[in-house]
Amino acid sequence: MINGTIPENTSDLFDLVKNKQNCKNEVIYGEFLEISKSLFYAIKKGERALTAEKGIKIASKAGLSPEAVLILLELENAQEGHIKALWNNILINYTSHNG
Repeated sequence: MINGTIPENTSDLFDLVKNKQNCKNEVIYGEFLEISKSLFYAIKKGERALTAEKGIKIASKAGLSPEAVLILLELENAQEGHIKALWNNILINYTSHNG
């Protein structure tokens, strides 16, 4: 968790919502997130990326800032190390100013 409030990656985001919803079955959980089973597992494995629209919906279900989740998604999708570092700094700065 970044600043104790924002998950470090999509898998952690899924786990956070899963724990908040006390959902044990991942298939039902995927349905709750409005994501197909195959897409859910592909995202968890890092084979596919979570879209901004789905990220915003999940942020709402997790009680997280949609802005922070969008920054997290950009951070995850960045390919180059220096770009990742910049997105990480943006996320840390955002969370330090927005709780």
